[in-house]
Amino acid sequence: DKKELALNRLYRALEIDPENEATHLNFAMLMGEMGRLEEAESSMRKVLEINPASAQAAYNLSVMLAERKPEESLEMSKKAMELDPSQAKYAYTCAFYLIRADQKVEGQTILEETTSQFPDYADAWLLLGTVFEQKNDSIKAKTIYEKALKTGSFGEEDQARIQQKIDSMQ
Repeated sequence: DKKELALNRLYRALEIDPENEATHLNFAMLMGEMGRLEEAESSMRKVLEINPASAQAAYNLSVMLAERKPEESLEMSKKAMELDPSQAKYAYTCAFYLIRADQKVEGQTILEETTSQFPDYADAWLLLGTVFEQKNDSIKAKTIYEKALKTGSFGEEDQARIQQKIDSMQ
């Protein structure tokens, strides 16, 4: 099995260099894939201990913690976004967790900034529109979806998802 082979190699690499950031990151990702979440979390935390500026580790840890530790998950997603503002998915994820934590104004602000900075990131447009739908402001939501189609350059699937939102509001 390829995962077991990779796991054995990562164990050996960690024995040789227990402070290797990349090895811990790969180990954590593999543990996550294998459903071994405690080990994944522990190793991802080790990456952040080794390199507190690792936006990738903060992001991955935020996803790992989302269901079990939502407050810490939100903090990690904020950290990822702050450490690497060039990644739309970090901002989107932070906004998603903020909205889920009923911090909708802050989440909406991040989504507005994200759609402006990354007009091709469809998920941000869709979530921003959903925020307005949840406020029962379907006019504003529809305007956002229409602006997304005019502003962004999307693949067929994303374009269809946005168009479907518009069509469902008619």
